[in-house]
Amino acid sequence: MAGRSLWVLSLLFVTQVAFAQQQTFREFIQSVQKDALEQGVSKETIELLSKQSKPFKKLGDKEPTRNEVSPKSLGAYLKSEVPDSKLNYLADFVDKYKQSISDISKHYNVQPRFILAAWALAADDSSNNSSFPVISIYSSMAYETSKDTYKKQLFSSLKSIDSNKIAPQDFKSDSNGKMGQLAFTPMLFAEYGQDWDNDGKFDIWHNNLDSLATTAYFLQKNGWNDSMTWGRQVAINSKIELADEGLTPQPFSHWVSLGITKYNGSALPNRDDITAQLIQPVKTDNRHYLTYENFNILEMLPDVDQKKALAITYLSEKIKPILRKK
Repeated sequence: MAGRSLWVLSLLFVTQVAFAQQQTFREFIQSVQKDALEQGVSKETIELLSKQSKPFKKLGDKEPTRNEVSPKSLGAYLKSEVPDSKLNYLADFVDKYKQSISDISKHYNVQPRFILAAWALAADDSSNNSSFPVISIYSSMAYETSKDTYKKQLFSSLKSIDSNKIAPQDFKSDSNGKMGQLAFTPMLFAEYGQDWDNDGKFDIWHNNLDSLATTAYFLQKNGWNDSMTWGRQVAINSKIELADEGLTPQPFSHWVSLGITKYNGSALPNRDDITAQLIQPVKTDNRHYLTYENFNILEMLPDVDQKKALAITYLSEKIKPILRKK
């Protein structure tokens, strides 16, 4: 009896898979429209789904970022990410938007240098690749893979259009579904998108101030502590097994007891109220860092790995004198 039941269940599963494979793209969109209506999406926006959705031919064409073609050493990578041209641009930008940057920083309780650095590197990597309709991208992804995640992103897109956060014709992404200056997905956009200039649009595509505010809000909501920095480069004066010591955040007094000092050789603060994690990123020319919780929050940003987070912190240090001059 048990064997017969298992055979029946297997047959049902094969039948369902075969049905899913036989479902045309248009039939899939019709089923999505029905689900969207049940989730409260307006009929007007649902009609957009029918008009804008079409199988996306370039789906899966991964667009390379400079992260993927970076130089071998961390030192060379950091210099390539923060050329003089970028610093000159940011100096002019700060000169033009000094008050707005200060207001955004105070409103979200995030230091301006980190907002600017995270935004500048994200915007540079995006390279204005947002040229494809978001609805087509995610409807194609959901159809091709049958993954619930992509369908949720699609519903989020429809709800953002429904709430007038962005005009349908401006709702664009790259071929991987990453949108605007910040490489946000539709769900991140819905959760963190900000309309700083109160023009009624949450424009992370063309509006720099909306993008800065969105960056700051993302950091704030994920636990940013504006009374702290990101961490520091340190010198290791004893043999430490990173596999054992580096994984768990420890108070400064612990790292002091292991002979770790500031990079210049002076003593670390011997205190127990600050915890830090010891990291040695790959291809770092033997560089070591003690990082605080704010560093982990930087790594939560889209497309930011450990190396990219270090580039953000490196740029943030370069931005310090720019902010002081203005």
